[in-house]
Amino acid sequence: MAQYKFAELEGVHNPILERLLTENRNGVIVDLGCNKVPEHLQNKAQLVDRLIGVDNDDEITAAISQMDRPKNFYFVKGDARELPLPDKSVDLLLMLGIYSQVADRNFYIDPKFRAPGFDIPAYMRENKRRLLSEAARVVKPTGAVLVSNSLRKSQIEVTKNEFSEYLNVQEVNVGGSRYIMVCTPK
Repeated sequence: MAQYKFAELEGVHNPILERLLTENRNGVIVDLGCNKVPEHLQNKAQLVDRLIGVDNDDEITAAISQMDRPKNFYFVKGDARELPLPDKSVDLLLMLGIYSQVADRNFYIDPKFRAPGFDIPAYMRENKRRLLSEAARVVKPTGAVLVSNSLRKSQIEVTKNEFSEYLNVQEVNVGGSRYIMVCTPK
C-alpha cells in the first residue's frame, strides 16, 4: 500500500488511519471538522468510495465550495454537536483534531461574550458531552470512531474516561505530540 501523508497525524498514526479507511472503503465515512486543505481531503478520499465532510465554519465552507474537490467527497455544513445525519448511519467517524476545539472560540476572544459568572469550563464540558453523544448516536453498531488530538501531559486518561462514558475505547496510541484512539459503540 502507498504511504499517504496526513499532516495532522504523526508516525504510528498514519497506518491506523489508513487501515480504518481501507477497512471501511465501501462504507459511509464522515470527517468532522474536515478542514479546507485539498491535500488532506485528497489523501483520505483516494482510500474510500465516499467521504462526507462536516464543518460549521463559514470560512471552511466557502473554501471548500471554491476548491476542486475529489468526485467522491461530499460536504455538509453542520455542527458536530448536532449532526445532520441519521441514527446509526456511519461506518467510520473521523474526529481529527476537533475534540479540544468543540467550544466556541468566540467566548475566549470577544469580551462581549464574557458575561459575569459565565462558566467556560462547564460550557466546554457540555459541548464535549454533546459531541460524544452525537458520535454514539450516528455510528453503526459495527462502526468505529477515530479520534486524534494534541497531547498534553496526563490528558489522555481524562480524555479516555470522557469517551468511555459514550463509547468503548478499543485502542489508544501515543506518538510525538498527538494521541489517537479507536472507539466502537457501546
